[in-house]
Amino acid sequence: MAFSEFHLSSFQCAGCHEYRNAHGVPILSTYSEWEQYRQRGGDKECQHCHMPQVLANIVDPKVKRVRGAFVNLHAMPGGHARDQLVRALEMRIMEAHRTPRGLRVKIRLRNVGAGHAVPSGSPMRKVILRVEVVTESGRRVQQERIYQRVVLDKRGAAIRRDSLLFTEARAIARDTRLAPAEERVEEFLLPISVDENLTLTAALIYLYSPHERPETETRIEFLSEKKELFSRWVR
Repeated sequence: MAFSEFHLSSFQCAGCHEYRNAHGVPILSTYSEWEQYRQRGGDKECQHCHMPQVLANIVDPKVKRVRGAFVNLHAMPGGHARDQLVRALEMRIMEAHRTPRGLRVKIRLRNVGAGHAVPSGSPMRKVILRVEVVTESGRRVQQERIYQRVVLDKRGAAIRRDSLLFTEARAIARDTRLAPAEERVEEFLLPISVDENLTLTAALIYLYSPHERPETETRIEFLSEKKELFSRWVR
């Protein structure tokens, strides 16, 4: 038995979380995203968030009881874990006001907890910011922003299945993910009657669809905020 400094380092994670295909397209780039985070002054290793220390038995209590001992959590939660998503992003409705054209809304998003882009990992992962207004009469209007990395094949079409990324990817079309410590303000104009009482809801949704089939999707709503806007008194 010997102490291994390597297992405390994020470099341990690079083997599975950094990959370019034969055409030089970055399919997995979580480690290089973390390297950029460190170059900008970030001080966390991957293990701080994905293997946090918890109280546990170091050895079988029948052998020896040790109180107050900490070990690293080996569940290694990642992008599919709601708790990790909640720690990574912050969302606030900054402004919602009525205009002659409809309801103007400003939402602030910040990557406050991840030392890599959100979402990271497979380009099939995306985070959706959904803004919805419901009027007193029941009319609904909804708009979205999607944060993801879009990868193209040799024909210039977006790849929509995990299994094709490693062999067919030729270029990155766009990357709208949130970098570490990045803050973004998104503006929406929802074309809706502003004479009625309104309920405004903003929500963040994590979506992973590796095969472009609903039955294999992972969908998690992990943050939401609601505001009511009144144009008249309601008994």
